[in-house]
Amino acid sequence: MVLASKISKRRLLFVFNIKKLEDMVQNYKELKKSLMDGYLAEMRKANCCDDDYYRKDAGQIVKLSNGGYFVVGKSRMQTHFCFGYDTDFSGHEQSDAERARAAFVASATAFKNANLRALDETIEALKVGKMEWNRVPVLVRESYCGQSEPINVYDLSWERLSTIIERHGGSATQAQIDADCVSAEDRAIMLGAYEAEREDFSKRLDTYLKKYGTNKLHTWTYWRDE
Repeated sequence: MVLASKISKRRLLFVFNIKKLEDMVQNYKELKKSLMDGYLAEMRKANCCDDDYYRKDAGQIVKLSNGGYFVVGKSRMQTHFCFGYDTDFSGHEQSDAERARAAFVASATAFKNANLRALDETIEALKVGKMEWNRVPVLVRESYCGQSEPINVYDLSWERLSTIIERHGGSATQAQIDADCVSAEDRAIMLGAYEAEREDFSKRLDTYLKKYGTNKLHTWTYWRDE
């Protein structure tokens, strides 16, 4: 009787946890649908009527602190890679490029890292709020030709800090610079979106490698004219 009671409690706890998980999944699906519907509604305002295209092209959609939509495009897998050589500039021979090509084809990790590089660079830049060449993150509101007002969708751009200072007459306070840049709150929101896209893309790359390995990659060497 005691054993039956313990089993019953365990089963109830198991059922409760499953139900809780199902509710979380359902809430997540509803949130994603709500974000997609809102984003597509904004795109229609700009006479961008091809819902299927924008739906398929969107990897992650989030709302920024101002209520605007920010979209991380769905990552595209690269399977074509070229390796250059130039004896005049770097001293690399064709054989050097061929060795690099062969090493790349032999390494699933190299293929995966090459595909994830752009996402990784953006993620690291958002963490510190700066990219190479002293570029800082700036929000750009989307607008389209023939449209009277920009829509409530934003892109991420990286501007040189010097450009922002010039915009303020060649002298800008830190407060002015901060106002022009993406806020820490919005950087955190964007960072979450890029990290989620990286996780999804990483899984797709793993699936591809499990199915094909690196056998279907298109690689070649070429003479790099400096």
